[in-house]
Amino acid sequence: MRSRRSARINGLSFVEWPSDHHGSWFVLDQDGIKGVWEGVDVRREDTARPLSHGSFDAPVFLASRVIPVSGHISAPSGAELVHEMKRLTGLLATGGTGRLSLEDDSGVTYLDVRLGASTQITQLDATTARFLVTFWAPDPRRYGETHSYISGAPVFHYGNFPSPVSVTIPSAPASYTITSPAGVFSVTGATASGTHVVDLRTGRVTRNGSLMLGVSSGPTWEMPPGTSWVHTVSTGTGTIKVQDTFV
Repeated sequence: MRSRRSARINGLSFVEWPSDHHGSWFVLDQDGIKGVWEGVDVRREDTARPLSHGSFDAPVFLASRVIPVSGHISAPSGAELVHEMKRLTGLLATGGTGRLSLEDDSGVTYLDVRLGASTQITQLDATTARFLVTFWAPDPRRYGETHSYISGAPVFHYGNFPSPVSVTIPSAPASYTITSPAGVFSVTGATASGTHVVDLRTGRVTRNGSLMLGVSSGPTWEMPPGTSWVHTVSTGTGTIKVQDTFV
C-alpha cells in the first residue's frame, strides 16, 4: 500500500483526505504530488569523440526539479471557495521562494521552491474547483532532520545522498583544525573568540554570522550516506551537524 502524503507551503496545506467536511480544503488527486519521490533528471556536457566511438567523459550533475501538485478545492460556501482560489493564485506570485514541506510515512522533508508555471484553477460548481500548481526547486535535494554530534563522535545521517556538514565552535581560537576520513581542514589567522561556524561543503568560515576571508585551507567534504565518520575538532569542543539529505 502506498504511503499517505501531504504538503504545506506558506500556510496552505494539501491533503489526500480532509479530516472533516466543515472547512475549506485543498484535496490532492491520487498521486497528486509528482516529481518528488521519483528520481531526478541529470545534466551533462556530451561531447562526441572525433573519429572514435562514444563521448568524452564528463561529470554528471542533478537537474532542478519541477513539482506539479494537482487536486480540487472544497469549500463550505461560494464565498469561501472564491477566497481559497485567491489564496492559491497568490501563492509565490511575487516570484519569491517558499519552503515546501512534504510528509509521507517516512517523515517530513522539505525543498525551497519558486512558482514553476502559471497556476490553473477551473471552478466546477459553487463550492468546488480543480487546481494545478507547479513548483520549481533549483536545488533538487530534499532535506530532513538535522543531527548534532560532539567532537570525536561518529557522525552519520539517514538520507540517501551526501549531506552538508557544519561545525560550530563557541569561543573559538584564531587557529584550529577539523579532521575526518576525508582529510584535515585548517583555519589559521581567524579573529579569535565569538562563535565560528565552518561550512565543510564550501569551506566558508563565519564568526558571529560574518564571513571571514582567507582563513581556511584544505579539502572540503560532505557526509556520505550509509556510513559514519568520526570528526575531531582540535579545540576539543565543537558541534558537528549533518542533515538527512535525499534525492
